[in-house]
Amino acid sequence: MHFALTEEQAAIQETALAFAKERIAPNAAEWDETGHFPVDVIRETAGLGMAAIYVPAEQGGSGLTRMDGALIMEALAYGCPAIAGYVSIHNMVAWMLGKYGSARVRRGVLFGAIPPFVLKTDDRSATLFDDESIVLTASREAVDIDVPPPPSLAEARDAEPRFIGHSNHIFPGCFVCGPERGPGDGMRIFPGQLHDQARRVAATWTPDDTVADDEGFVRPEFIWAALDCPGYFAAATDAGMALLGRMSAVLHRKARAGEPLIITGWPIETEGRKHRVGTALHDSDGNLVAAATATWITLNEAKAA
Repeated sequence: MHFALTEEQAAIQETALAFAKERIAPNAAEWDETGHFPVDVIRETAGLGMAAIYVPAEQGGSGLTRMDGALIMEALAYGCPAIAGYVSIHNMVAWMLGKYGSARVRRGVLFGAIPPFVLKTDDRSATLFDDESIVLTASREAVDIDVPPPPSLAEARDAEPRFIGHSNHIFPGCFVCGPERGPGDGMRIFPGQLHDQARRVAATWTPDDTVADDEGFVRPEFIWAALDCPGYFAAATDAGMALLGRMSAVLHRKARAGEPLIITGWPIETEGRKHRVGTALHDSDGNLVAAATATWITLNEAKAA
């Protein structure tokens, strides 16, 4: 059997080793001692084709083999094993993005060239485009929502420890309901079961000045956000892993920053992978602030209960 490197492989190895000897090895001990992370030096590997090793050439990568990658990492490790390890992990991520990411993700994350979305509007609707693909649509329509009476502020607060997302969350960094978000770093709405026959979930939310307009009222986009996630958790048992497909809302009155609000969510009906839910915001006196209906769709790979 013949185990000699090809001319191309030898050239790849030589290039990586020369870089390790000239740019990494002379400074590796100092970097290690001072805890310095040499971002500028690591970025230079991209110019040598070592930052997208396994990404196909037609996607802008180097299109090299695993053998080529092994030669590169071995050579970089001559200068510093830690840097070789970092570059290796970077290439693992780049390969996954190249293989499974959308064209927009590949352009943006791998090569920093995300094209802008295009918004087209008329008197009654708006459509957001990514190139020629529709990302989402919005329109003015009459919305009829049957909103049940809210729990008290105390009952809603008591339900929050039963929020299932505290222990099992699909997206723990969610701005609205992510438990990994600290105070001041998200809305921190944690809807837990009320244990009533309607299978409602409830939580409280006191919006602060960061979500308010110049007059001190909560901006509409944050009202919509507060109505979003609680609907999923009202249907989570049946829906499993699901994404929001459609949402309609009615804003009945403005809410002031600093005003405690009661948020509820309840299941309406399930048909196959589609789960229709309702959500509402009330003030502490039980007056309706806003309400919404939404349809959550179980992912094909996820099995609904």
